[in-house]
Amino acid sequence: MRPLALICICLVFIAACADDDAPSPPAFKLVTPAEWPLMEDDMDPESLEAAASPSLEYLNSLGIRPAFSIEGRSFSGAELARAWARAVSLRRAYSHPRQFSEALQREFDLYQSKGRNHQGDVLFTGYYEPILEGSLDADEDYRWPLYSLPGDLVTVDLKFFGDDLPPRRLVGRLQDRQIKPYPERAAIDFQDALAGAGEPLAYLRDPLDAFFLHIQGSGQIKLTEGSLIRLGYAGQNGRPYRSIGALLLAEGAINKEDMSMQSIRRYLGLHPERIEEVLSANPSYVFFRLLSPEGGPLGAYERPLTPGRSVAYDRDLFPPMGLAFIRTQRPGQGNCPTGPINRLVWGQDTGGAIKGPGRVDLFWGSGREAEEEAGRMQSSGQIYFLLPKPSS
Repeated sequence: MRPLALICICLVFIAACADDDAPSPPAFKLVTPAEWPLMEDDMDPESLEAAASPSLEYLNSLGIRPAFSIEGRSFSGAELARAWARAVSLRRAYSHPRQFSEALQREFDLYQSKGRNHQGDVLFTGYYEPILEGSLDADEDYRWPLYSLPGDLVTVDLKFFGDDLPPRRLVGRLQDRQIKPYPERAAIDFQDALAGAGEPLAYLRDPLDAFFLHIQGSGQIKLTEGSLIRLGYAGQNGRPYRSIGALLLAEGAINKEDMSMQSIRRYLGLHPERIEEVLSANPSYVFFRLLSPEGGPLGAYERPLTPGRSVAYDRDLFPPMGLAFIRTQRPGQGNCPTGPINRLVWGQDTGGAIKGPGRVDLFWGSGREAEEEAGRMQSSGQIYFLLPKPSS
C-alpha cells in the first residue's frame, strides 16, 4: 500500500485536482436577531415545496447518520429534514415577509456565509440545461463528440491509503502498471486522445456548444432522426477547471462590464482561429451518461433540479441539500441588474468552478430563455443558511 500511496501523493501535484486557493472553513458567521434580513420570498410556496421534496427525501434516507456539523453542533439527516420541512410549512402559513421572518427566528438560527471577502459578499452566477441539435453518428456536419465515461479512467480516493494523506480524490488512467494523469481537453478535443477508449453518445455541430454543455453538466439533444435524449454528468478527467472568461478578460479581449457567456460566444465567432487555443485553456473535460428524457436534469445528489429554487455550492463547506436564503440581483443586458432576487433555495448541486464560501450558481431551467438569463448572471449578493435552534 505504501508505494501506491506515495504515487498518489505525487499525483496530487501532477494532476492538480484541487483548488488550492479555496478559502478554508469556518465559512459561516452566526447572524444576530437584529441582523436578520427580511425573509421576502419572490417565488410562490408551491415551487418551494416542489423543490423541497428531493432534498427531504435524500436527507431522510441518511436517517440518524451525521449530515452536517457547525460550531460543535452536529445534525443528522433526519433532523435536518424535519427542521426544513417545518420551515417550508411556515412559508405557506405566513405570506407576509415580516411575519414569516419572525416565525423563523423563533425556531431557527441563521448563519451567513463569510463570502469571498469574509464580509459576506458572494458571487452569483447562473447555469441551465441547454437543448441542442445533434446526431448519433459523426459526419461532415456533426463532428464534436460527447463521450461516455471511458473504460480506462480510474479514481483513487486517498482516504483508503492512510489517515496521514490529504483528503483527495484523484482521477487518472492505468499505463504501464502506473496511474498517470488523464489527458487534458486539448488532447481529447484536438488530438483524438480518446481513440479506442471513449464511446461517443452523440455528436454536435459546434465545438462551443460541446464546451458549454461541459460547463452546464447536462443537456438535451434533439437528434437528426427526430428523437430526444438527455445527457447528465458522469465524471470528469481530474484536471482543474480554468475559466476561459477570465482568460479573455485578462487579455482585454472582452471588457469586464460585458463579460457573459454570450459575449464569449460572440468573440470566438468573430475569431474562429482562436477557438482551439481558448477552449484548450480549460483542461477540465466532462463525460456524460444517458438519463431518462422524462422529468428534469439531476443534481449532484441524483435528484431533480427545480428552476429558480435549486443552487450549486461547495458541498464540502455548506449543508448537503441545505435550505438557504439568497439575496442578489437579476441579470440584464450588459450585466446591469434589472431587479432583486430574494428567495429560499435548496443546495442540490455542485460544480467544478463552484468552490469556497464566495460562490453560488443558480439554476434557471432549460432552453433558450434560461440560457439568456443564466449566461448573463454575474451578481454580488449574500447567502444565509437556516439551522434549527438547539431547543427546537
